Amino acid sequence: MATRSQLTESARIRRLGLFLDRWFYVGLAAYFVATAIAGFSWSSSQLVAAVAAGQRPMPPITTHVHAFLAASWLLLALVQTTLVATGRSAAHRRLGTITVGVGATLAVMSRKAEAAGDP
Repeated sequence: MATRSQLTESARIRRLGLFLDRWFYVGLAAYFVATAIAGFSWSSSQLVAAVAAGQRPMPPITTHVHAFLAASWLLLALVQTTLVATGRSAAHRRLGTITVGVGATLAVMSRKAEAAGDP
């Protein structure tokens, strides 16, 4: 028969595992958002400066739409994982339909932005 301290230790380990299972994906989504910000902030600021200085034309609208959808998709991933981690699965499912639509539109706009030839 297990002692009380063994049961308590086992319960603590189980609780830690549940915590990590719930919040690992939230942390991963936050990492993706931070990586996108770090990766695109410098080049985006350089692009804005070049357009403002008249050194290059404004990127096509498809590039702007692609950037907006990509940022939205990453933020939705963060919101979705947070909803699940906090036990709000019904809201997660409702928001999921929007997320699928954003993802599909992003895939189409990525191709259009690529075809437009702007980086």
